[in-house]
Amino acid sequence: MTRTIPAIVMLAVCGACDGVPRPAAADLCTMDADTVVAAMVEAHGGMQAWRSLTSIYVEREHLFAGADQPIRFNIHGEYPSHRIYQSWQSPSGTLAWDGERAWSSGWPLAEQLMPRYVAGIGFYLVNMPWLGQQDAGKLEHRGCEGSLPGQGERAYVVIAADYEPDPVRKPEWFDGPRDSYELYIDPETHRLSAVMQHWTYAGRLDSAGMPASVDAISQLVVPDDFVEANGLVWPGTYTAYTPEHDVAAKGRFFDYDFSRHFDETLLFPGSSDSVRPDTTSSYFRSNQSARQ
Repeated sequence: MTRTIPAIVMLAVCGACDGVPRPAAADLCTMDADTVVAAMVEAHGGMQAWRSLTSIYVEREHLFAGADQPIRFNIHGEYPSHRIYQSWQSPSGTLAWDGERAWSSGWPLAEQLMPRYVAGIGFYLVNMPWLGQQDAGKLEHRGCEGSLPGQGERAYVVIAADYEPDPVRKPEWFDGPRDSYELYIDPETHRLSAVMQHWTYAGRLDSAGMPASVDAISQLVVPDDFVEANGLVWPGTYTAYTPEHDVAAKGRFFDYDFSRHFDETLLFPGSSDSVRPDTTSSYFRSNQSARQ
């Protein structure tokens, strides 16, 4: 079943999420999408605790399949504005999204991955349990038929969510592919057990050499364990898979910190020769015109 839920309605629904009774596993498979997501939110600590956050600081390591060393960086995000600053240790450099523009400084991956694209991943992934409830424009219950690699024949509730993070958001008039997610929810614990991400950022598709017929890059992220911090449940170590369930990467989010002040002065790039504004497009492919 599909329900289209405006953001203001979602916020009203969320007000009843904290302290709701836990549905049984069998019930979760038949309930409507917003009720299932509300149960997931509660299992991760509830909306009230999440709404009290003003910023998040978290370290991340990500080891691509076949690579010798992981990339490592920290993510510092501000909740009211979704502004994001990242400091990279391996490879070194910085990048930022100031709510309107993105830039990098001394970051060698700028052409391959792009600051806007990278800013639209980690912050949103760790916050997906709550963002799926608060900001998703459409939720669709796809039943309890999902399966995850390494979990045998166990079934998960699958909720499809239309959601486009701020840094990679396309213009309102654009009538082409947009980012979306499938949320795999454990019917017993109600926790978010995996996220299938479909990235449609045009600049990244071009840098990856995708033909015009390919309009999304998809990846399944499965948390291997969880971290409790600030009264909420967050992903810890994880494995990323291709849609065919081949291992694409392994990584971890760690050292969560919610007391660190978000220093907005870091969002000003300065005048260094190493500063590069991100001028890539969220919707315009170099080998295909935008669809209207």
